[in-house]
Amino acid sequence: TRAAVIRRLAPAVFVAAVGPLAGLAGMAHVMLPGDVRRALRDADRLELLSLSPEWVSKEEAAAAPPGGLFRGWTVLGKASLEGGERGRLRRALWWGAASGLAPAMCFNPRHGIHAEKNGTTTVDVVICFECGQSITWRGADEGNGSSALIGGLFTGDFDRLLREHGVRLAEN
Repeated sequence: TRAAVIRRLAPAVFVAAVGPLAGLAGMAHVMLPGDVRRALRDADRLELLSLSPEWVSKEEAAAAPPGGLFRGWTVLGKASLEGGERGRLRRALWWGAASGLAPAMCFNPRHGIHAEKNGTTTVDVVICFECGQSITWRGADEGNGSSALIGGLFTGDFDRLLREHGVRLAEN
């Protein structure tokens, strides 16, 4: 339908309109790569996680908290997403990635996304809406991951999904 086409093209149109302005201001914009978008779209299992913003070192990880760790951050809770919830998450993430223009210098992530296909991790994303940055790992990669900017306008969408599943959010 026409509305579906407009929804699909809207992020690209936004980036095309704002991107040159960001370039003029000397800001680099990194969209979520296509393989990450496909992995999130095609996942058999998609989880949204609430994270404590304090990073846990490998030495401290030995005494893992009850909720476990996700790429070095304590898991406060998680929600397995199904059907329309997956679409809501992906739309918020796509729009957030399309609107992330100027990162701050912190990294205090409060959200994570875990995707699996056929029982194997395909993508893990850790997101800090406070500074507008995310880190993505592909598969079981234990390296540094790759980064992308993400705008904070869509924090509420992530929080709403977590609250709907009764998941505790990090305190500010």
